Amino acid sequence: MWILKYTQEARKNFHSLDKDAAGQILKKLEQTAQMDPLHLEKLEGFNYYKIRAGDYRALVVLDYKLKIIEVRRAGHRKKIYKGLI
Repeated sequence: MWILKYTQEARKNFHSLDKDAAGQILKKLEQTAQMDPLHLEKLEGFNYYKIRAGDYRALVVLDYKLKIIEVRRAGHRKKIYKGLI
């Protein structure tokens, strides 16, 4: 089992989402932590992996040694990738 860790930015993202969307993403994150997250899709050109939950995404960094999934961002798929550069 992997440990979920949230950055301050991710916490702000969750607070700005409606309750259903945040719950959808959190459920998917918890499912991912229960299994091996190596199936996640790597975001091209970045050190992020993305977790899909309907129209919403969470961008995470994986620490294989400590088995930590660090959630960096969460939001709608149209907005989450803006400002990554």
